[in-house]
Amino acid sequence: MQIPRTLTSIRITPRAALLAAAIFHLAFTLSVFSAGRSGLFPSKFDRDGIGEFARDSRAFRAQANSMADLLYQGEITLWANGAADFHAKVYSLDLVLMRPLLGSTIIAVEPLNLIYYLGILTLTFALARVVASRRAAWVASAIVGLWPSLVLHTTQLIRDPLLISAILLLVLVIIQVLTRVHNWRSALISALMTISACLVIWKCRSEMWPVLWVIVSGAALLFIIRMVRERKLLAGNLALIALLSVLTIAIPRTTSVAPKPGDQRRVQNVSIWGVIARARNGFIKEGLNNSGSIIDSNVTFAGPVDIIKYLPRALEIGYLAPFPPMWFGVGHNVGLIGRLLSGLEMSLTYLIEALAFVFVWRRRRRLETWLLLLTTTTGVVALGMVVVNIGTLYRMRYPFWILMVIMAAPIITHYVSRISNEALAPEAERT
Repeated sequence: MQIPRTLTSIRITPRAALLAAAIFHLAFTLSVFSAGRSGLFPSKFDRDGIGEFARDSRAFRAQANSMADLLYQGEITLWANGAADFHAKVYSLDLVLMRPLLGSTIIAVEPLNLIYYLGILTLTFALARVVASRRAAWVASAIVGLWPSLVLHTTQLIRDPLLISAILLLVLVIIQVLTRVHNWRSALISALMTISACLVIWKCRSEMWPVLWVIVSGAALLFIIRMVRERKLLAGNLALIALLSVLTIAIPRTTSVAPKPGDQRRVQNVSIWGVIARARNGFIKEGLNNSGSIIDSNVTFAGPVDIIKYLPRALEIGYLAPFPPMWFGVGHNVGLIGRLLSGLEMSLTYLIEALAFVFVWRRRRRLETWLLLLTTTTGVVALGMVVVNIGTLYRMRYPFWILMVIMAAPIITHYVSRISNEALAPEAERT
């Protein structure tokens, strides 16, 4: 089969790709909104485009509307100190401008969601390019940008798109610490990105802080290994690692999270084991009331021994759930179509995870490889440890899943290139 040379010579610029991605996301959001407004799937989407798979969007929309009302009244202080989730306050900035025209719909928040979506793609491209190559970056960005459930979630009023962007940004900064030499100017820019990412993670999902602490500790160890290898004192890089270490300690002690309506005051000075046990109990209580996809809801932790014993099961759940028997039932919030879609995506995810393992083996001498492995494994184990609602786990796993896609992308490009070369070889021999 002859491949036209014009097709193999096409070059797409990042700007053109982002424009195409923006058009795609806008069309996708309009389709979701239209399905809801027309009543095409009345049990799955309401008239404003909010889906049952992200039903917490309704509560966040109410918060965003309340915060937008304060901004309309000029109550900036009340808005800043208001008892609303951080990402809902960010959405309120969008609603101030768009609500008079489009109401409190997913179309009204599309400008902000589009920024999140394009930010995720940009960071995916940047990470894959640093870790592997430009070709791998295109492959990783295409997989992430066209992944159905991820795109669907970026149309809603949820915290995940902002959180994903912050985690990817932080990982990018750390990988650059391990792979490049920072001068003081680039170190300052990276420091600002680091502070922003850490604050967003804390404000969006402070319960993830132990995961961040493990990642930063591992990064510090890997950076020490780099300096020993190169026998150099990399001052700019060292300053960034020191800043990260300080932030992981200082932010929980100096930065408060606005209490949510109905929340009780947080218990102070709780051990890490107590934090894990309490988080799991909270997810069990929430899941039993709102979900039909619960796993191991009868398992609770009485102490560190129980938690350590559960680690292999948490690893299995984090990487492999939802399991194949769950793919063909009728979901409580997503129905049969949603379950089948998750089954298709998980089939591809298993392949991505296998290719990511190949990547780790082939590049095991590179420090950034171990950072990616540490980050993904820590993230999915933490989720498998505390999250019993499979739908919630699926959604919260996205940042770590994207890192696995980034690891799989260079392996995909390698095999595709080899197949293409083998297909073109007979033609070259004939000519």
